[in-house]
Order: sequence, then structure tokens, then C-alpha cells
Amino acid sequence: MGRKVGFGQYRLENGRGGFIKWGLWGILILVMVVGWLKLAVGSSWGDDRYYLMVVVEEKMLRVAGVNAKEGRLVELIIPDNMMIPVVGMSGSLKAGSLWQFAEGEGRAVGIVQSSLERWLGVKINGVIRSKSLNRVGWKEVLLTTDRQILIDKIRWFRVLNKLRDDQKSRMVVPDEMLERKRYPDGEEVLIVDESRFGDWVGKLWNNAGLTNEEVKIKVINATGEEGIGRLAERMIRGAGGLVVKVESGERQVGGCWFVAEGAENQKETKDWLTKQMDCEVRKEGDKVSMGEMELWLGEDWAKIYR
Repeated sequence: MGRKVGFGQYRLENGRGGFIKWGLWGILILVMVVGWLKLAVGSSWGDDRYYLMVVVEEKMLRVAGVNAKEGRLVELIIPDNMMIPVVGMSGSLKAGSLWQFAEGEGRAVGIVQSSLERWLGVKINGVIRSKSLNRVGWKEVLLTTDRQILIDKIRWFRVLNKLRDDQKSRMVVPDEMLERKRYPDGEEVLIVDESRFGDWVGKLWNNAGLTNEEVKIKVINATGEEGIGRLAERMIRGAGGLVVKVESGERQVGGCWFVAEGAENQKETKDWLTKQMDCEVRKEGDKVSMGEMELWLGEDWAKIYR
């Protein structure tokens, strides 16, 4: 605020203060824009593929995948009494109890995400806690500290809000894939036939880019744990990729990496493996033929699904 020396001087100093204030606001906005651009760099988002969010409701789980290019939502509804094998414990829980268990373990999002990825055999981009899919708002979307998950959730939410009802498909697990089991206390639960279920899920969220490239991928499980190679196979096939072989290799430290020969005809596949499965490109490894790929899974990749 200006000193009361004279009316003109008061106006001058007051104007300078206003200029400084607006200057600071401009700098703040610039920083926010630059920050947003940095967030976007390296994002796994691509308009031509499906991005999946788990929406945790009180009585069910929804796995909602959106594809901006196709303008579609394909949603899988998982009822409260569906049994889901849980990462972090030797057994299964009802879908309606999964969040509470994971929250009690102090890793609500991590356990829910990794458990559903292992059960469904698809890559999931994030988890949202909400009363319903229709009531997901900015508060629920922004509730994360992970930069990559945040940017994917924001873009997923923006695409979701643009879709009309006729662009949305809601799926339930077919009855012929389910076994109904009733406990002595009268409670009924649903158990899925996982072999048939995996093939069915693999057709829900296929990415046209991976399907069209038809890159032949050999998966090598070097984690030291059985079943991890088959899990990676299901994830790749669930996105439209082509896995021609799964085999075991000598146990190795590390996450996920691949060796490839080829150029533009592998672009979508390389991009998906890098950004969706957190794999890195390496030059060492067995010699692979042109248009083929060798994908290695190390100990760290298995830890997520143990």
C-alpha cells in the first residue's frame, strides 16, 4: 500500500504493487504449464489404445477401459461375491472385501491393482475409489502421488466424460464360465474357470496397433518363479500382441527388458512394452530375427505379483 505523501505518489506505488502481484501470478501460471508439460513427457497415454482403471465401489469392482481414438468405453463388472486370488496372501477374497484387506495391509492401491492384473491377465493403469463410476470426480482422480498414474487418470477421466451412452459397453462374466459355491452358512460365492476366462478377457481391450504389427514375441521367464512368464503372455495377448513361445531362463536380477530387430513395423509393440509394462530396450541377448522380439522378465518384475 502506498504512503499518504500525495495522491499521485499513492496511485503510482499502488499501481506498482498491482503490477508485481499480476507478475507473480503470471510466473505461477507459467510454472504450472511447464510442470504439466513435464508430466506429459513420457506418459504411457496413446489415443489408439485402451487404458484401464479399476473403480472400487462398495458392492463391486469395475474395470473400465477407454479408447480415445475409437471413442469407446468397455467396462467389466465384477460383483461383490466373485472370488479373486490376492497378491500378498495364500488364498482368495470376495471382490467386495479386496479393498478393505489391502487397506489393512497399508497398500490398498498396490494390492488391488496387482491382484486384478494377475487374475485378469491385463495391464491396469490405476485404481480409483468412488461410490460409483458415474460419480467419479476430480477429487477421486487427483488422489495419487505417482506422476505417471496421475497423468493417465486425468486423461482417462477426460475421455470418459466425452463419451455418450451409446459408446459404452458393460460386460459381465458369462454364466458358463462360473461355478457357484455355497458355504454352510448359506453364503454363495462365484469362482471363475480361469482357463476359459483368460481367453475371454483377452478379447475385451485389444489394441489395434499391436494386433496389426504381428510382432512375434518370445517371453523368457528369468524370475525364478513359476507362472510369471504365462502371466506376461496373457497381458501381451490381452492387448493384442502375438506371443509365440514362453520358456524359462537362468534367474536374473532386474525388471523387464527386451531385445528386438526391426524398425517401424515394431513401433507400437515397443512403445506398449516400454510404457505399459515398464520394460526397457537392451542390445544384449540372443540374436533375434528381423520382426521378432525377445522379452526377458527378471526378479523385480515377479515381486509385484508375488
